[in-house]
Amino acid sequence: MKYLFYSLVPISIVVFLLLFIFRSSSVTGNSKTVIINGNPIQVEIADNDALRTQGLSGRKSLATNSGMLFIYPKAGIYSFWMKEMQFPLDFIWINGDTVADLMKDVPAPETNDLLVLSTYQSNTPVDKALELNAGSIDRLTIKIGDKIKY
Repeated sequence: MKYLFYSLVPISIVVFLLLFIFRSSSVTGNSKTVIINGNPIQVEIADNDALRTQGLSGRKSLATNSGMLFIYPKAGIYSFWMKEMQFPLDFIWINGDTVADLMKDVPAPETNDLLVLSTYQSNTPVDKALELNAGSIDRLTIKIGDKIKY
């Protein structure tokens, strides 16, 4: 019995570590730099359902010139919510490498009640959305038609 215990402990540790690594990799996206109007922006990539659902929810702030880039497999009209957001955002809706639509100063919600939580979407099909701190669109002079370098 003692030998069984000592052989199960290392196996349990390995299984736990593998589960932890798998969970971390599925919840934490990669990051990269995108450039809009000559301005480098450090973005976290949300390219799967788990990352896109979590988004920036629950964070207290976002560094200047950083954001989250949501990537979809095909162009469409995708809805966003501000559940558990604690600061306002700008949305940059992107199709390919072109800014397709803009939404400035989306406020943090007063409640996280899903029955009254507003959703936001572009006016045109897009395959990406970039969330930045509110005021970034004006500060970086981003406009519809601008090109993005990845």
